[in-house]
Amino acid sequence: MTRLDRPRTAAGFLKSSFQRIAKTQWGFHLFLQALQLRDLGLLGYAKWQAAVLGAWIRERRNRNAYRVLNEAELIASRKSDTVFIFGSGYSLNDIPAEPWASAASYTRSGFGSNTISYGGG
Repeated sequence: MTRLDRPRTAAGFLKSSFQRIAKTQWGFHLFLQALQLRDLGLLGYAKWQAAVLGAWIRERRNRNAYRVLNEAELIASRKSDTVFIFGSGYSLNDIPAEPWASAASYTRSGFGSNTISYGGG
């Protein structure tokens, strides 16, 4: 009996599908999602997914409000010799007001999941 002749069960189909997916970038993404689910629990994971979805929707809705700068425009927009580059992690919420105030006088750049936002001092 060849592989094509075997009857397909739902479990067998899911297993073979998962094995194909696991060999791609989606496999790594699913692995990370499984880790989040394990670490946050079902309710925490649902809240986290809602926050991510909300951020994605806001970014898509407001995408035209951002201007994409080429290298020359980016260099011309420089306001100081110091640049603060922020990531996109939740820990940004833990930074007290005082460091934010001192960073306000310098060039700031932040990297999100799909955008790079810029703020001049």
